Amino acid sequence: MKFRTCKYEKVFYYVILSNKDILKRYVENLIGEKVTYVNILNSKLIVSNIELKSKTVDILLETDDSIVNIEINTKFSKLEKERNLKYLFTVLSNIEKIKDSYITSKKVIQVNLNFPNKKTSGNIIELKKNDNKIYSEKIKIINYNIEYYKELCYNQVNKDELTYLLGILDMDSDELDNIVKERRDLKVLADMIKDINDEKRLFEFMDPLEEKKKWERTFEELGEKRGEKKGILKTAKNMLKDSLPLDQISKYTGLSKKQIMML
Repeated sequence: MKFRTCKYEKVFYYVILSNKDILKRYVENLIGEKVTYVNILNSKLIVSNIELKSKTVDILLETDDSIVNIEINTKFSKLEKERNLKYLFTVLSNIEKIKDSYITSKKVIQVNLNFPNKKTSGNIIELKKNDNKIYSEKIKIINYNIEYYKELCYNQVNKDELTYLLGILDMDSDELDNIVKERRDLKVLADMIKDINDEKRLFEFMDPLEEKKKWERTFEELGEKRGEKKGILKTAKNMLKDSLPLDQISKYTGLSKKQIMML
């Protein structure tokens, strides 16, 4: 069985969400703020009124001052960016509804953990005016490109906590062993990633990447079949125009006489 890193949601959930100390450590480093508590919120309810294929955000958390939405992106094209923006603004609008005033409402931070290979670290996106002053402090998007930080773990001499925490998310078993030799404080995290890979029953069902590919193949096949059927119907119509007998049209197109008569 292939080794699954934290780009697979089941692994990420198990490793990050099941240990409060690890979760708090990640959140503080990802958003760059000290937090005293982290609560895991119900991610299914918050986007129930969005017409999207997936109506749940990956992870939704509450800290002292923020609502944090963490998205695990194995692709990060324009489509994924627009989808995540819809998530962000829907989370914000739902938070505003349950607060007494706009002043007391918490800011919403979306953290995108992007696993496609990128040469840059990522970026921070905020709403700003033409004079570069912050237009709203309630919204922030932070993008992290995991492959970039993984490379830093090997190539950079002075590495900070964030670099290790991001780089380790996409390391295989041997890489985890090596990084623990350098940073013993990452052993619990590395062991959890390896432990869940030993739990074969958790991966009996298809992982998200494989399931997505299967659906894509299914849609391609359906498209081909629809195109083929459309061509058959067009051929049958042309044969009718040429006054060919129904028996002959049925023989060459595979359509029933009833289907042909309804064209």
